[in-house]
Amino acid sequence: MERLTEAFESQVMLIAELVELLRKREEKRGE
Repeated sequence: MERLTEAFESQVMLIAELVELLRKREEKRGE
């Protein structure tokens, strides 16, 4: 069960990084 949580957390971290990159890209487009 712990392994599953660790895998889930790493996925969430990756998704958060992707969201941040997309947000930055959108900001650049808005200028």
